Amino acid sequence: MSVRTPSDQARPKRSRRLVGASVALGLLVASIGAPSMAAASCLQGIGDGTYAKSVRTLQSDMMVAALSCNARDRYNVFATPFRSDLQKQGRELRAYFKVQHRGDHFAKLNAYVTELANDASIRHARTGKGFCQSALAVFDELLSNQGQTVDLAGYALRYAIPIRPALAQEIATASNGNAACDELVALNQSVTQ
Repeated sequence: MSVRTPSDQARPKRSRRLVGASVALGLLVASIGAPSMAAASCLQGIGDGTYAKSVRTLQSDMMVAALSCNARDRYNVFATPFRSDLQKQGRELRAYFKVQHRGDHFAKLNAYVTELANDASIRHARTGKGFCQSALAVFDELLSNQGQTVDLAGYALRYAIPIRPALAQEIATASNGNAACDELVALNQSVTQ
């Protein structure tokens, strides 16, 4: 007879939530495309720091997928056309952390980037194939638009909302009661509940 500790008892529920989040993320990827008019209205009020954090979330997930899902070639194909966007958002992220954390910004930024990578690795460890399938779908979505301009920051924001609940909170706060943001915030709530 085995004895279950409280942390053991919590694992199945958390695991089901992560699998559910992975499935919901897969569905989200299929519908990411262009935002609705309401979502587009909401996105106008989002700050650069939120976009930069979203792009870094997407990039971290794709880096973990490159290493854990044997998708290095896809990551390299993704990184090439989006290099300038990734670099621009990287600069925005550094600037955001510099304003928010002043002298401690470098350590806070490193901790944040490490947290993103760890979160992605944990989601991969818990959902395995689901994480890889979702990541490969994202690569396909981003790379299928050859010759078309993809708004990487907007795409990353919609990608990151279900993964990073704090982003949904930032959007809700930035919206200042704007009902147009409900669609984006609801994406997070449907995944995390």
